[in-house]
Amino acid sequence: MSTPPERQRPAREFSVAEAARLLGANPRSIRDWIQCGRFAARREGRRYFLSDAFVRSLKAHEERVRKWPRLVDVSRRFGIHRNHGASLCRVAGFSIEKDLTDDCRIPPEAEAWLAERMKAEAARRDWVPLVALAKQLGVPRNVLDGGIRKHGLAFAKDYTRQVVVPPATVEWLCGWRRKLDGYRSEATEAGDRRLHPIHATAAKAAEKFAKRGDDAHAKKTQALIHRYRYWAKEGMPVARMDRQLFVDEATHDALVDDVSPIEASRLTGIKIGRLKRWAAKGIVQQTKVAPTRRSLSFSSVLAAAAACVKEGRTVHGVPVQMLLPWPELIGRLCPPGAVSLERMLELSADATPRDIGALVSGAGFVSRAVWRILDDWLRAREAGRLPPKPPMTTQQHRDALTRAPELPFLLGWFSGIRDAHFAAVLRPGLRNQVNGDELTALCGHLTAGTPVRVYEPERAYRTGEFLVDSNGEDLGAVRAAHPSHIEVEWMRRGALKMSHHATNGPG
Repeated sequence: MSTPPERQRPAREFSVAEAARLLGANPRSIRDWIQCGRFAARREGRRYFLSDAFVRSLKAHEERVRKWPRLVDVSRRFGIHRNHGASLCRVAGFSIEKDLTDDCRIPPEAEAWLAERMKAEAARRDWVPLVALAKQLGVPRNVLDGGIRKHGLAFAKDYTRQVVVPPATVEWLCGWRRKLDGYRSEATEAGDRRLHPIHATAAKAAEKFAKRGDDAHAKKTQALIHRYRYWAKEGMPVARMDRQLFVDEATHDALVDDVSPIEASRLTGIKIGRLKRWAAKGIVQQTKVAPTRRSLSFSSVLAAAAACVKEGRTVHGVPVQMLLPWPELIGRLCPPGAVSLERMLELSADATPRDIGALVSGAGFVSRAVWRILDDWLRAREAGRLPPKPPMTTQQHRDALTRAPELPFLLGWFSGIRDAHFAAVLRPGLRNQVNGDELTALCGHLTAGTPVRVYEPERAYRTGEFLVDSNGEDLGAVRAAHPSHIEVEWMRRGALKMSHHATNGPG
């Protein structure tokens, strides 16, 4: 029986061991590259064979690449990351090849090009990235980029592909920003006229609707800017300087005081129909700030609303815009002491946390009692008078004020007398016993400027003085003064005759 002939291996093929010996590589690495598909090979059982043409082309490639410098060595010499070096080489069109040890190598031309590029980068050490400059100036990057290209300013791209600008360009852009800030200031002089940019006018007008710094204020400002630009197209008098819109003093005042009937109704709580009737009767001033709009003067609306509130003809709360801002109220009304203005309003006008929150935030409505007492206090301060006493409309309010530890301070504030005096006169026993009616009478005497004294028989008194019993049990007023006695109308004991020494004079 004849044996089958052995299977002959095709000519010009190399086994893994032979290819590794020829290429100077590890056989295990050759096998791994075949299994991962990097090398093309023919499989026979558990053995792999590589063609002669492939092995020789691979050997020629390895001999050529081995002469190139390694990318990691070049990047380390220039002080950059190897990924940056690879990106620069790819952008410049240079090839990056891997040898059989998986080291990335670049051609000598790429190394020379990187050297020139790093030398140029070193000369631009003081250049500023455009992204950082845009953040510093508060301007979008694309705006600065467009301005640089439009005006032909110098710029370049570094090895990270970021735009950088030289100090001269930075100086020009900073000057442009300062010029823009000057346009956006509150006002600027142009000849004999004082002009206001519409951005500042819109921000000032938006303060009626929201406090500066709030999102609502920013949104309203942008809406007003768009409204003013539309009115400018429709014929509102404006001036243009470097693509910025300006209005004169009269137009600025009209725009700041301008509200639509809907906005005025929302701010004051008055119905639109009533506002329109007031405008028709001349109670509210109607202005024409643009050819397409007739609006209302907000100051005249507030004046009419104040008169309406005083007469009690509104069922809504009083808008805080009818009062001064909260910091100004504190500066004008709150005297030095331990009692805050919030506490004074709680004790004097029965203010609720909602009222206090509306006053502090500058938006919303307050009760009519809070508005009335604040208005009375401001008028008294402006006239140089003492503030009027609390109204104390309810028994609960009178009891709360009576039990308040700040009572001596409040009585001193209403009468102009030091609160330490009332702390001595209203002793703890009497302070805990004073009811609402007695407190009302006491505040009436204090508001009228009546002197308050502690009754002592050896002292002399005059008609009209207000007395506190030495035992701290009663309050009374001197109705008549005689040489030997005085007639006192006590709140609890009624009319009594009390002895005193008139020869000693007033004590």
